[in-house]
Amino acid sequence: MFPAAWWPRETFLEGSDLRVPPLTLVGMALRWLLGGLFLWAGAVKLAAPKSFARSIDAFGLVPEPLLAPLAIGLPLLELGIGMAVIRRWRGGGPAMAGLLLLFMAVLGYALAQGLDIDCGCFSIVDRQAHTSLQTAFGRDLLMLAGVILLGILTRTERTRGMSPTTGIPPTHPEQKEIIR
Repeated sequence: MFPAAWWPRETFLEGSDLRVPPLTLVGMALRWLLGGLFLWAGAVKLAAPKSFARSIDAFGLVPEPLLAPLAIGLPLLELGIGMAVIRRWRGGGPAMAGLLLLFMAVLGYALAQGLDIDCGCFSIVDRQAHTSLQTAFGRDLLMLAGVILLGILTRTERTRGMSPTTGIPPTHPEQKEIIR
């Protein structure tokens, strides 16, 4: 995937003799970035559920009785998925990809209808920044690419014999005991 000359074979974590392959560090950073964005988006929406319900209603896709449950349930789902990705729980990546595809479908619908509304992605933050639907669609597309890359890196880690929970190879005797 990457030329070997770009990456040293292993990197020592500062203050320890634990060696971590650089692609694992890239995966960790990506995991925290994507998971953190979902945690932030979910928390912002939960802080102002009425505002988020108005954003959902502007799309015209959800019946009135389902607005309140969706305005609470969707942010809770985002929080759970964000945590699952950060904690490396099985299914976190596919769930994030599925939710991003759903968001992109809704944004695509709004763009096709020519709607000029707030996407509700980061609720208050988007409204203050006057984020367009095209920008939100592009941001979701970039996040989906990140999820796909994360899936590739995770698969690479597993084929190289790394721990599925930590992503760290069992190179140190103590690490081998922890992983078993």
